[in-house]
Amino acid sequence: MMVAAVTLVGAMLWAVPVQAQGPAMPSIDLGIGYQYLRAPDDQGYPVGVNVDVSGRLLAGVRWVGEVGFARDRAKDAQADVTSTLMAVNYGGGLRFAPGRGRWPYAQVIVGRHRDSFTLSAEGIGDVISTSETNLMVQPGIGLGFNVGRWRVFAQADYRRIFYEAQEENDYRAVAGLRFRLK
Repeated sequence: MMVAAVTLVGAMLWAVPVQAQGPAMPSIDLGIGYQYLRAPDDQGYPVGVNVDVSGRLLAGVRWVGEVGFARDRAKDAQADVTSTLMAVNYGGGLRFAPGRGRWPYAQVIVGRHRDSFTLSAEGIGDVISTSETNLMVQPGIGLGFNVGRWRVFAQADYRRIFYEAQEENDYRAVAGLRFRLK
């Protein structure tokens, strides 16, 4: 009985890696996802989108390019004033994705981060509008799962922004779908 149980468990463990391998990673894929950005002082940007394209460079290494935005808007009904914060990011880098089936990955993106702030008053329009673009370095990790022709993914990133006066640490979460292009 014990030998049969050990044999059964061993066979199941042996089969799991084979089943998890799944199809090979696509040559080029497109990812589209919801992006949530968290800046210092508990400033959250709840509305956001991220789009990335990646392609095979070497075994387990992919090039990646991405663009995204995140926005927060607050309205003071009593004063008829609306403030809007917008963060736009774009950059390129490398994604290290050695797996198949379930695809864990790590990536590093280097690019630019643009912050915009607008304060507008009803009946007057924009009272204050300012923006600034700076260097960003963004390492992150993620995991993807094959679902038919698509891949569902989730990732978490640390974003270091190099402002003129000081640096800032932001955190980002992205969840979405990746599609095979080639």
